[in-house]
Parts: sequence; structure tokens; C-alpha cells
Amino acid sequence: MTMRPLRFLSPVTAEGCFIRQAGGMHRFGRVVLRIEPSEEPGMTYAWEVSEAQIPSMYRQATLEGIERWFSHGSALHGYELQQTMVRVVDGAHHKTDSNELSYTFAAAEAFALAVNAAELIDRPLVFNKAE
Repeated sequence: MTMRPLRFLSPVTAEGCFIRQAGGMHRFGRVVLRIEPSEEPGMTYAWEVSEAQIPSMYRQATLEGIERWFSHGSALHGYELQQTMVRVVDGAHHKTDSNELSYTFAAAEAFALAVNAAELIDRPLVFNKAE
């Protein structure tokens, strides 16, 4: 299947939070994403949180949550995101209740909320360079 390009027209910020309590097990992860148009082709990422907000050991799980959301094909109905910058701008963790899966789910939720709230276009973005 040929994927058609899709782009964010303006910046969007969204928060995903995964909290579960089942018996003695607790799970917690919170991720805030800012997704905006970019001059770069494809999707690029920026990690703009401190170790106190989201420990670096959860970075890969957070990025996997973003990528998994649309990698299975039907999430964007045949479209792929282009010229998109995804910034991880805020988050929270719990010393004992946070784990990788919590951040995968929290990031996927934040990304889904951002896409649903965004103004998207299916043509290339043109950036005017200041002279």
C-alpha cells in the first residue's frame, strides 16, 4: 500500500497519562508532547525533559509509543506523517510505579490526542526563509 504524506499545519500540545492499580502492582507514566511542522523530511524527535521529569531509561519506550501509534497502518488511514517535529516537553514519573510500558502507553495516548486535535494537510509545507 502506498502511503500518502500528511503534515501538521500548526503546533499542538497534548498530554498522555497511564495510571493503573491492580492488586499490589501500580503503573504510572506521564508524557507531554508538542508536535509541530518542521522543515526536515519525515519525523524528527527532540527530548526536552530533565532526568527529574522522565528518567532517560524511559526515553526509548516513550519514542516507541509514538512510533507504534501509527506504524500499524490504519491509525492514519493510509497516510504517513512528514515534515513533523515531535518534542517531549514535560512528563512525570514515580520512583517505584513507573516502567517502560507505562511510558509507551502514555506517549501513544499523547500522540493520538495531538493528531485528533491537529489541523493536518496533505500537501508539502513551504517555509519562507528570512533574509
